Amino acid sequence: MIKINYAPNSDHFIQIKKWLFEQEKDNKDGFHNHWNMILIALNTKNSIIITDNDYPIGFIVYHISDFVAKVSITVIKESERKKGVAKILINESLYFFKLKGALVTELYCSPEESELFWKKMGFINIPSNTFRPPLSMYKTLIDSLSYSNEIEGEYVIKLWFCEPHETKGRNPDRIWNLNLGKDERILNTPIIYPVSKDWKIEFIRDGVEDFSGKIKYFNIDSSNYSDYLLIKELNEIVT
Repeated sequence: MIKINYAPNSDHFIQIKKWLFEQEKDNKDGFHNHWNMILIALNTKNSIIITDNDYPIGFIVYHISDFVAKVSITVIKESERKKGVAKILINESLYFFKLKGALVTELYCSPEESELFWKKMGFINIPSNTFRPPLSMYKTLIDSLSYSNEIEGEYVIKLWFCEPHETKGRNPDRIWNLNLGKDERILNTPIIYPVSKDWKIEFIRDGVEDFSGKIKYFNIDSSNYSDYLLIKELNEIVT
């Protein structure tokens, strides 16, 4: 019987180590080289495994900081691939992260060939100049506001994928038209987007520019703790 285990024990990891080593000998994977990281995940309870009759056939290693769940390793036993095991493990893990308070999950594709799988799971490529590893991807765990190509309304966020001094004559890379609730403060749908803290951001309030500068100087909580732009309500924005 297939089950998800959020608290694997040392016996599970002994079994995992055995088949990781066997796959490495067959040149299937190189994750055995990351065994120290995997072992730390066991000791810190930052791993999730999928089992068949209590025998581990796949696992992930993760870490949750603030509202971001970062997945560093995902492996399915070679003999169990293309059976839907990975889809079950990932979907259940994403639900678990959400219960733990995460709003977004981030990872990078290793090997590169895994990019197609992650896209099928709903992950999106992160812009390449955010100082993350190549082929980094993310997926929000709650509904997030989609960006637009045009300004429509009195409350707008503009974002450039570069520093302020590089934006002369350049249109913003992202535009969000804020949809507000009845109290005109809470966003009906929040903005959640991967960024570099040195990128330029502008906030238009009541049709007038309220802030223009680097994200790290944009006075919202998420700019201090995370590499994501997170805006849920307008009273978080004070200049």
